[in-house]
Amino acid sequence: MTVSALLQDVVRRYKETHDTFDAFPDKVAFQLNDTHPTIAVPELMRVLMDDNKMGWTKAWEITNKVNRLGAACPSSKAFLPHLISGCLAFSRTIGLMSHQ
Repeated sequence: MTVSALLQDVVRRYKETHDTFDAFPDKVAFQLNDTHPTIAVPELMRVLMDDNKMGWTKAWEITNKVNRLGAACPSSKAFLPHLISGCLAFSRTIGLMSHQ
């Protein structure tokens, strides 16, 4: 619920000064550092499509541009090393513990 409220508020405030979503990716960025905030991806799609009557292709293009995995990540399609290594470490730990 908090993610949805935040996204709706960001979109609302953006629309107060802009007539189109063309500059949205230049004005807005969401940093996704954990599994819980990543709900922003489908929720932003919902807000753009349902609340703002945007088509899938345009909404997906905007969503890909504004959602970032980590502050230093240059691309929304990149993965943070600590997320990958953390997942791998967790699965190795489970594997080690199950063989005791």
